[in-house]
Amino acid sequence: MAESGLLDKYAPPCVIVNHKGDILYTHGRTGKFLERASGSASLNVYEMAREGLRLELNSAVRRCSQQKKAVTLEGLQVKTNGGYQPINLTIRPCASVTISSGR
Repeated sequence: MAESGLLDKYAPPCVIVNHKGDILYTHGRTGKFLERASGSASLNVYEMAREGLRLELNSAVRRCSQQKKAVTLEGLQVKTNGGYQPINLTIRPCASVTISSGR
C-alpha cells in the first residue's frame, strides 16, 4: 500500500509497450498524452499519442531500441484540450516481460 501511494504521488505517468507499440502496462494518468481514437478499439501507443507527440514518440522508441539506452526529448509541444503543453519525454529500454497463462 505504501509503495502504491508513493508511485502515485511521485512517479510520472508512464506506459510499457512491446516492439510494435502495443501497450502492455500503464501507470498514472496518461490522458494528457494519449487518447483513444474513434473507430476500432486499439491499445497502440502510436495511434493514441496526441498531436505533437506522435512522430517524436515513434522516432524516440526506435532510437532507444536500436541504441539500448535512454532517449530524452525536451520541450515537446503536445496538443491538449485547451492548447499546447510543453513536456519532456524519456524512453527507457526495459527487460523482456514474459506473461504465462499458468498452464
